[in-house]
Amino acid sequence: MSIEVEQALTGLADALKRTLADKDQQSNCQFQFTAYKQRRTQLQRAKDAVISVFDSLLDSLDAEFEGKPELKERIPPDVAKLGGA
Repeated sequence: MSIEVEQALTGLADALKRTLADKDQQSNCQFQFTAYKQRRTQLQRAKDAVISVFDSLLDSLDAEFEGKPELKERIPPDVAKLGGA
């Protein structure tokens, strides 16, 4: 085999290796992005669930405190701001 052919084949093999490595890296990035999006969606759902629970608790407290101004006066001001009291 001539040196030119050998160099050409070596160059072609190197180019193919780089292409495959780029595709692997690209595939890995896509996989990581998909995993990130799924995890973010899970965390968003968990956050929404927690907020829903706290909203329900606040609604229950509001119902309990309705007509009882003496209880509302005992709520610290910073807590009252959070619940809209």
